[in-house]
Amino acid sequence: MNRPPTTWFPRPPGRTPESRTAFHRITASDGLRPTRLHSLRHTTATLVKDLGVPPRDTMEILGHARIAVTMEIYTAADHNSRRAALSRLSALFGADRD
Repeated sequence: MNRPPTTWFPRPPGRTPESRTAFHRITASDGLRPTRLHSLRHTTATLVKDLGVPPRDTMEILGHARIAVTMEIYTAADHNSRRAALSRLSALFGADRD
């Protein structure tokens, strides 16, 4: 049965991904600032979190064995998510009532 990869960054064990070289070539030819391909994993984790994807699914997408890696290293906290959480708490306790 052919299934799509469960991770966004699959590679054979023990091999440097050829995608890294292609990524640098593409970004350079498009005039984009240099960045590490690995940095996109962090960006992906944060964007997926912002979309409301459950942490366990994010862990699977990134191919992590432990959810702690996903939550502690890859997923960034941000002002907007903290503000939204506090607003929801306020609404829960009726702080928005007139």
